[in-house]
Amino acid sequence: MLDWYYFLFFGAGLLIYCLEIVVSHRSVADYFSPTVQYGIGKGTVLIWAVFFSGGIFEMAFFSSVAFGLGISITYWIAFYILAYLLLSKCIPLAIKQAESENIRGLPDIYSSKFAGKGRNLSFIILLLVNLDGLIIQPTIALWLFRTLFDTNGLLFISLLVSFCVIISGLGGIGGISRAVKILMIVTGAALVFLPIYLYVIKGIEHVYQLYSNWSFIHVVDLQDGFVFTIILINLVCLKISTSLFIWRVLLSLKRPHFSSAIKLAVAGSASFSISLLVYFVYISSQYFDSDWLPILRSFTENQGDLLLSVAVFIWFITAAHSIIFSIYSINSLAVAVVEQFSRKLATTKKVYLFSMIAGAMSVAFANTLMGHSLQIIFIYLLFSASMSIPSMALLLRKGILPSWIPIVMLSTPTGTVAFYCFYDSFALSLYIGLISSIFLGLVIYYFDFSEKDKMI
Repeated sequence: MLDWYYFLFFGAGLLIYCLEIVVSHRSVADYFSPTVQYGIGKGTVLIWAVFFSGGIFEMAFFSSVAFGLGISITYWIAFYILAYLLLSKCIPLAIKQAESENIRGLPDIYSSKFAGKGRNLSFIILLLVNLDGLIIQPTIALWLFRTLFDTNGLLFISLLVSFCVIISGLGGIGGISRAVKILMIVTGAALVFLPIYLYVIKGIEHVYQLYSNWSFIHVVDLQDGFVFTIILINLVCLKISTSLFIWRVLLSLKRPHFSSAIKLAVAGSASFSISLLVYFVYISSQYFDSDWLPILRSFTENQGDLLLSVAVFIWFITAAHSIIFSIYSINSLAVAVVEQFSRKLATTKKVYLFSMIAGAMSVAFANTLMGHSLQIIFIYLLFSASMSIPSMALLLRKGILPSWIPIVMLSTPTGTVAFYCFYDSFALSLYIGLISSIFLGLVIYYFDFSEKDKMI
């Protein structure tokens, strides 16, 4: 049985460690931007943490159960190679263009791409794609609490979201930097411990025999593999092209350390994911069943309190990363909207208040949507598939685009989700969203719009 007080004591200790930064900002700029540019250390850790969030934890579990260790490792290595190529080859072009135009962040980059009403719609696009940490992760966490531990986890999820609101919503970029550094150290130690315990103490031969027996009866579905490939590609494109937090880190990195920080962060994230795969494959191989629910429950039934505590701790940290980065991104977007459409400047007190309201709404949504967790995940994945490639094309495209482009960018995922809700076919809806996304991305990047079109 888990002793939840360990988690509470750790969270309280981390809050005390970050207390001097919380609610100590002199201005909004001090809240969102670091006082000095990041070196290779902080830059690496923050980018690393972005690619080790709740979504990565859950996708690693799915791939290990659905495809086994070898295929899963291949998938995730390809995922991080793509992330590295985008971050090191494509994104620097967009950053160089932004710096030449004195653009401060991702909201300004998006709004500068459009004329007229298109600027307003660009904020809606960024809002929708950055809500995953505030809606998806608390909802999944609450469902897992009730599934795995047979308890109402609303109180604990409320505490987790409150912790994230204090770190990110009240601590700003400084609080995030300090907290994430500790969280990543703890995660690294935990992910070193799990494989060593399983393969050395329990015996490599014993683990190998279990996995061999499980692999013999396990059949890999080719369609699932293709769908998973599409999802991974879209997730990495969407994360890099729409996350306001990762763009703040990239814009704050010292240019001489940019390439090294990207390499180290991607390599570290890949090592964390592979450690998770090794653990998940071992756990799933102990239960010879194709039903997901018994495999999930085997996490609490077929291992001791120590391993379970370590695994749950890693899960909490990845979920906290998602919530923390989502809060920061939503706050950044809210301030950008206020400065764009209001004569009054945003203040730090209003940002603090907005953070607390967002946290409360996140818990309320999780409690309301908990019974529809699987549908919420499917809708988010379909939205990502329809939005990722156009968003990446938007960043790399030079010049101003017509205002109907963001309308189409919003209509495409809406139509994809509506098709899924009507026909209840996730794979077919995903293919439709992907085809629409590729077509729209090509139009955005290659089509030469006339000056008349841009003003529409």
